[in-house]
Amino acid sequence: MLLNIDTKLLTAFLNTNEDCSALGGGEYIADLYDAPRPLTLDILMQNDKALLLAAASLLYDEEQDGWYMGDQVSDEAEILRALNDAINNNA
Repeated sequence: MLLNIDTKLLTAFLNTNEDCSALGGGEYIADLYDAPRPLTLDILMQNDKALLLAAASLLYDEEQDGWYMGDQVSDEAEILRALNDAINNNA
């Protein structure tokens, strides 16, 4: 899915946020723990475009004291809202 987002702001966020990891080749994993529904995103930055490769909810297990991946998320509006909020809160 091509994300309609400011790629310069997104790239800066992905490179500076401690909850984002560069995998190489322009691919990043971004964990958005503070979103209304926490998300993990696999994003490919390529030729000034942001491609969403995968998105899933993040769930917290109190007993294990850790996060794990939940169901796939395909709601583009929810994903963009969460990303934009994360970018704006990171500034």
